[in-house]
Amino acid sequence: MKQLGSSFSTAADMIVFAGLSLGLDEVRSLISTEVHPPVEAGDLSVLPTGCTAVIIDGVLDPETILTSDEIEDALARGVTVSGAGSVGAWRAAELADAGMIGKGWVYDTYRSGRISGTDEIALLYDPAALTALTVPLISLRHALEDAARRGALPRMTAKSAMATARDIPLANRDLDTLTSRLSGHLPPGWLTRVLGSRMELRLDIKAVDARLLIRHAASGGSSSPTRARVRHADTSSSRCPPSRSRHS
Repeated sequence: MKQLGSSFSTAADMIVFAGLSLGLDEVRSLISTEVHPPVEAGDLSVLPTGCTAVIIDGVLDPETILTSDEIEDALARGVTVSGAGSVGAWRAAELADAGMIGKGWVYDTYRSGRISGTDEIALLYDPAALTALTVPLISLRHALEDAARRGALPRMTAKSAMATARDIPLANRDLDTLTSRLSGHLPPGWLTRVLGSRMELRLDIKAVDARLLIRHAASGGSSSPTRARVRHADTSSSRCPPSRSRHS
């Protein structure tokens, strides 16, 4: 378990859990605060009353996953908890009525009931390098729906492609396999050109939502303490998320 809590000297402290939807170096370029890898069980239980936890990424291993009970306990003792992008969006949608704050397209998609559970946010990654090994289906969903909305793809094509992708096991959801399996639905090269380029440039929806929440927190929004400071760099040399761990 990560060593948290001992560095928190005031109630105004903030901690951000990320690393895959958004690289740790980029998070540090956006906000001056404590940054840690994906959240796991026990990470919130050591945080003091009055501090803020911003959750982007988290592990999905059943033995170490951050539970809703731990989040509710943190909220009850006065910890502000917000989420976006991945595990943060999932838990925020689940616990909105308990006071967890959510932001972004992924969060809104959960709240609308169009997705549930963790299948679409899940990916496999190298926990040492925080390097993604598979493509989260939520990124594919957003790319397909965005293309359909703009008229670049027929809506039925987008729906059928998404349905096929959901049948692919998590371990096989790399870009090459997705491209091969969806070749009967999408124009040649579409996935690489649209989804691949978004992920390479860190412009996929998870990253976009993560930046939205971090900027909201850093600018003194309801999910942030005044202690945090915005930094204006938008990108960094870090790479967003080879052992294979499960993350969302």
